Amino acid sequence: MYNPAAVLVAEIDGTMVGESGINALVAAHFQVPIAMVSGDQHTVTQTRVLCPGVTAAVVKQSLTRLAAQNLHPERTREVIKDAARSSLEGLAPTAAPRFSAGTMLRSRMGNADLAELVTAVRDVRRTGDTEVVVAGAGPLDGFRNFVGVLLITRGLAQEQ
Repeated sequence: MYNPAAVLVAEIDGTMVGESGINALVAAHFQVPIAMVSGDQHTVTQTRVLCPGVTAAVVKQSLTRLAAQNLHPERTREVIKDAARSSLEGLAPTAAPRFSAGTMLRSRMGNADLAELVTAVRDVRRTGDTEVVVAGAGPLDGFRNFVGVLLITRGLAQEQ
């Protein structure tokens, strides 16, 4: 997640997402296929829900929110290189991610003050004590609005 101290959970169309899912909004807007993703086991699982058929390079296993068991850098390089090669070989049938009309990103903020603060961003509304919905005219607007939420929360979550 872009700012785990401020944003505890993010969901798109009911699917919990991390950075890869949020970035998929941009790919959807420009109709660009996502052929490969690398990261931990959760990144791969979350990305495959939004982008079936994506090639994955699992290079670490998350142990906790703040700890992971990483592959050795040389092995990581091999895994990513092999996945990239494999993804390019199968690129033709890979489709750009699609989201439902009116896709909204739901987020649970670290506390109620942050949830209230981020409603200053266009198309962000509070739906619960710590929950907000980030919307937009399309996937790119939703992405931009979410980035606005993150910029507002930068540094504030650690102070609270």
